[in-house]
Amino acid sequence: MRYPQTVVPEAIAGWKITDQAVQLPKPEVRMVRKLGCVESYQLALQKLDYMRGNSIGFRYRIPPQLSNFESRQELMDTFEQAVACAVLEHPHMQVGIAGDDTDQPFFVRLDSIDLSTHLKWYHVKESEQDVSRVLRAIINQQLDERFINLHSVPGWRLSLFHQDTTDYMEASLVFNHTIMDGSGAKAFHTELLEALRQSKQIRTKLPLFDHILTISISSVAKFTPPAESLVDFPVDPEALQWYLDNEVNIPSARYPTTLPTQAHWAPIAPPPAPFKTQFRTVTVPHGALSHLLIACRHHRTTVTGLLHSLIFVTLSQLLDSTIASAFESMTAMDIRRFLPSNPKDHPWFAPSRAMNNYVTIQTHVFTQELTSSVRAKASIHDGPLDNLDLMPTVWSCARRIREELDEKLERGLYNDMNGFARAVTDWRSQLKEEAKRPRKTGWVVTNIGAFDGRSDKEDDWEITQAHFIMCANVVASAFQVSVAAAKGGDLMVSCSWQDCVVEETMGEAFVESLGKWLRVAAKYDE
Repeated sequence: MRYPQTVVPEAIAGWKITDQAVQLPKPEVRMVRKLGCVESYQLALQKLDYMRGNSIGFRYRIPPQLSNFESRQELMDTFEQAVACAVLEHPHMQVGIAGDDTDQPFFVRLDSIDLSTHLKWYHVKESEQDVSRVLRAIINQQLDERFINLHSVPGWRLSLFHQDTTDYMEASLVFNHTIMDGSGAKAFHTELLEALRQSKQIRTKLPLFDHILTISISSVAKFTPPAESLVDFPVDPEALQWYLDNEVNIPSARYPTTLPTQAHWAPIAPPPAPFKTQFRTVTVPHGALSHLLIACRHHRTTVTGLLHSLIFVTLSQLLDSTIASAFESMTAMDIRRFLPSNPKDHPWFAPSRAMNNYVTIQTHVFTQELTSSVRAKASIHDGPLDNLDLMPTVWSCARRIREELDEKLERGLYNDMNGFARAVTDWRSQLKEEAKRPRKTGWVVTNIGAFDGRSDKEDDWEITQAHFIMCANVVASAFQVSVAAAKGGDLMVSCSWQDCVVEETMGEAFVESLGKWLRVAAKYDE
């Protein structure tokens, strides 16, 4: 298989010639199912251009026989075949979305997928010095590229990055959040790695010819259901009424604008303001990561809890009290642990490897009193390295975040975000209203954990590094902080923001300070 240098439009069959004009046949509508609540919310973000793509990528170690220049075409063919295998395992990667401009969007079955439009290779010459800069530019461009032709093109693309003569390559999956969440993207990479390791056995079994992957009619029989079809989300009637009165039915002109936790320092900027993602990454080397994990366990918290605490301290120092007297943040959480395995209506369903939007959120508040206390202690020092007397506060906040997350897990799905969200019947209108209001939260932390892609075989495919980067989100948190690692590799903490909302100098100062604080925390054992 040879990849074309340019994408050639597919031949259009079935035209009807009349003496008036050339008429295209009406497409057959093949509905799989309607979008669920969270899927509808994510689609509304896409259609309003409030969000574009998120990226989860891994560094793959290439077997020696495929890592030389002469084997480039074989490497490309092998990877395309493995991608085809992974896509066939996940029906969400095989479908389009119709009715996306209506209040009743639905998934539609496709007959085939042209993988040459989803896979893009970037070959970098050996002489290229700053490889990381090239990779960052590619990912940034992919994050901000809109997903179009939703009815006929599945919402994902894979950027493949390889430098001549190296024994590794980067594979970055950029996805429309409507079809999957972070755990779903990890599931794709799991299938991809397994297929690469079995590449010799699968070549003759694939319905793949000239980059066109044929999709079986029966493939959507195992299309994963929305969470609300699998479990109940019980909501207290009084809490639901409060949500309706204060978040849904309230005109934006009457929405509170003086809450101390609101992020007035990052005002919401919907279109026509430019959508441009800025991101920077903090790398915690594997050796330091071991110390960081020990410190977290010692202080009865987690990396997620610690990050919230360090971000709070960082922003308390970077922002003036007149515009940020308190803070609120969010943690994105996976709810797959609450979903049943092999339920009666979906006996094939396995939550751990299911691709969908199975997520919820937990909010955290950092009060005015706490913020003032941190600022008072920080004012007599120059920076994190001189701020060791702040570490007891850091660990105390981190422990509280861990406790709040544990309490959320103990409550299960009672009064969960998903239960409240089902009361919203028109997400596009709701999000337009939210764009007129103050931003609620300063940051969100999403941690997809460590991916074990190691191998005991020297000539086998292996995953040695990970990244997780979110694009800007117009109406959500000002900073999107995403965390990923490969077992045995470094911890990657990526911080992204909307360019016209947070000044680049501010964003870079935020990331630089966070990196310093992480290094301090890894060494602090009191």
